Amino acid sequence: MNHVSKISTLPVLTFLFLTQTSLAYAGNPIRFASLKKLDASQLIQWVMHKNPGIPAMREKWRAAKAYSLRAGALEDPNLSYTLAPNNSNSPNAGRGEKYMFSQKIPWPGKRQLRRQSADSEADAASYDISTLKVKLSSAARTGFADWYYIHRALVINRADQQLWKEYQRIATKKYGLGQVSKQDALKAEMRLTMLKHREIILIRKLKIVKVYINQLLNRLPDTAIPPPQRLTLPRRQLNIEHLRRLGLQHPALLSLHAKHKASTFRVKLAKRNYYPDLKLMAGYNSLWNDENKRTTIGIGINIPFGQGKRRAAVTQYQAKQTELIWIIEREKTGILAAIQRHYEKVIESRHTISLFQKKLLPLSREHLHAAKADYQAGKGDFLSLVDAQNSLSKTKLQYVETLAQYHKRLARLYESTGSLHNTLKIFEAVP
Repeated sequence: MNHVSKISTLPVLTFLFLTQTSLAYAGNPIRFASLKKLDASQLIQWVMHKNPGIPAMREKWRAAKAYSLRAGALEDPNLSYTLAPNNSNSPNAGRGEKYMFSQKIPWPGKRQLRRQSADSEADAASYDISTLKVKLSSAARTGFADWYYIHRALVINRADQQLWKEYQRIATKKYGLGQVSKQDALKAEMRLTMLKHREIILIRKLKIVKVYINQLLNRLPDTAIPPPQRLTLPRRQLNIEHLRRLGLQHPALLSLHAKHKASTFRVKLAKRNYYPDLKLMAGYNSLWNDENKRTTIGIGINIPFGQGKRRAAVTQYQAKQTELIWIIEREKTGILAAIQRHYEKVIESRHTISLFQKKLLPLSREHLHAAKADYQAGKGDFLSLVDAQNSLSKTKLQYVETLAQYHKRLARLYESTGSLHNTLKIFEAVP
């Protein structure tokens, strides 16, 4: 079993990190109403600014920091007052008064251990904010990829509708001249009807994606969203070794390290509970006739009987500490495995995109061009033209879908490393 690396508690640096990250996304956010086109970075920026999960997590961190400030504080002192009324018949007896002040002082080191444990838990909460930002960034990029795909699919569909209207006109004209059968015109009309039905389905899917994005933005489900910018493909290759190094600094992993550190302090604190706490006391008692005896000072301790319960507490926190070590090992292995899986999928998508760009799309266009020329010249049948046009449309849709899938896979890869997409340097130059 590997020893868990120590994570130093740096509250000031943690606060600065969170502040700078927040400013990077929340400062002067873009306004959707002023955008003609939306790109993924702008959507991510807006999600970071508007999603309610981030301020909620930030308040959780503030609460943890506030608790750490009071975790090592002394308990409130006690002050008591006792009155003894004059119940005797003697006019000189007067009434008696007794004042008592006491302060509990924990055994040396206990307060510091409580504060250090709370500080580590606050650090864990700060890393949880980063984890949430990574997840939101991935969700925004995934939503944008779907937004882009459906918009492009609609563009392709409407262009196809225009083409099939032209094909229907040509087939109808040829049928009128007796050059082709009526089936050609009916096939064109059938294809045009199917495309219109497909357009209705795509519009419904577009509305569903709009709901998803607006949910991320904490807006009404039907609020307008600008159309997307074109998705691009990075011209560099991924560096798997750098991805792995980033994964070992995943905020979820760092949060577990901080929790393990807190458990270490709790074990030490449980062991300190074998020692008694002190109680300082001072008082004044007017019931004493001798004035020299009226003022008193004293000290007290609790007697730590019941060693079994203290041993049980130590065992409990040691077990939690060991559990966290194994959880960290499991998380580390899981992160590295996820990075490898998503890396392979991204590489696969890049290969598929290259295949579409260099082979499939050019061949489909050439096939359609030849089929269209043959049909207009009377050398080819309408069925060949239908097949060629359907093949090109299908290839275009598959290419756009693959491009969107590539960006969704890239988003999951970013998420698995625990880094925000616009802060990553995970690429190296193509050799």
